[in-house]
Amino acid sequence: MSPSTEKVEPILTAQEIEKAKLELERKQLEIDKSAADLTKGFLNRNTGVLISAAVSFAAVIVSLAQVWVTTISKDKELELSSLQRKAEVESQERQKERELVANDAQLRRSREMTLLCSPKVTHLTGTFQYQVLLRRLVRGIRTRR
Repeated sequence: MSPSTEKVEPILTAQEIEKAKLELERKQLEIDKSAADLTKGFLNRNTGVLISAAVSFAAVIVSLAQVWVTTISKDKELELSSLQRKAEVESQERQKERELVANDAQLRRSREMTLLCSPKVTHLTGTFQYQVLLRRLVRGIRTRR
């Protein structure tokens, strides 16, 4: 037999090759699973921590927003209160001014009436008949008001 005509028996049979391929595919599948478990495991293991951190962060942001809104509201309230007090003081001052002017005018009229209607001051206002005439005139002015 010549070497070219001799049949060489394969080292592995077809069935053994199939078994080896199947075993390699199983090992590859296990490697892929373990890699997926590692990446997936991080999220699974830390999901509670991540959710707690997110909720805490959101709570801090909401608290800061509330403090900011409260500060703005308080500033507006103080400003409004200050403006109201200022307006009230100005109103009281104007009322006092009007009262002083009215009291002054009433006091002047009272003094004039005293001078005009007093019988003792005939030397200032003239004769007694002149005084009577002035009294009637003043009474007429008073009744018209």
